[in-house]
Amino acid sequence: MGTQPASTPASGVAPATSVQPAGAQAAPPATGTQGYVVGGPVTPALSPQVQQTLRALDQPLRGRAQPLVMAEHVGARARTAQAIVGAVSALEAQGVGTDQIARAWDQSMRPVIQAAQGGMSLATMARDAGYGDVAGFIGARLANSLPGNAAQAFPRSTPPPVVPWRQVPSPHDYEVGATMAHQLGMPAAAAHFARFYHAARAPAAGGWATGQRLQQAVAEVAESGGTNLVEALGQKLAQLQQEGIIPARVLIRWRALLTRIRK
Repeated sequence: MGTQPASTPASGVAPATSVQPAGAQAAPPATGTQGYVVGGPVTPALSPQVQQTLRALDQPLRGRAQPLVMAEHVGARARTAQAIVGAVSALEAQGVGTDQIARAWDQSMRPVIQAAQGGMSLATMARDAGYGDVAGFIGARLANSLPGNAAQAFPRSTPPPVVPWRQVPSPHDYEVGATMAHQLGMPAAAAHFARFYHAARAPAAGGWATGQRLQQAVAEVAESGGTNLVEALGQKLAQLQQEGIIPARVLIRWRALLTRIRK
């Protein structure tokens, strides 16, 4: 890698497991949430400054980093590129090779890129995950997919009790959505399940507790080993709604999801 100075690493990644009371208030709106579709007609090209920063990355990391930088608001791209270079520099300083970091990127960064393309800024993701800066957030996600103790270089500053809910899906929502889709044998529908889960854990739908109960319902249906897991989940959700455990709006969202995944 080149001589681009590394940003000061901040912290790492760990899924939150505690429960938010039903009806809890949403977190304040995320800042910098303008979304840019990579390769779309309104996506401005990377500036020469940003391109120069990314040249500090060896291939194949440079190619992997570009979609994430492109997804950011134009005004944040230079900082994001510097943060990626800083995170990679910190890992390389621990003796981690480029190919290892590239594999870790493939394993850990897809939900982050999806959330960025959906309109959530990297600064918001880092803050919600309890990291002091974007370099620490990215470095921690990469380190957690590597063997050894690389994650110690990216300690969290403020571990969150739960993942805050935002107006657009977060990496957490995409991670849970992918898990649900896999459990139900529909991996191609992961993004749809992510948006369903995101809507289900909205404050108006019961908050974090509803999202946790939805994950539990999917796991129970998957473990049942039935022949039609999607239909079984619909029946399970209807039962939970009748019992007053989940609100009716979750069932409405579920029916909307079915129309999309069955097309």
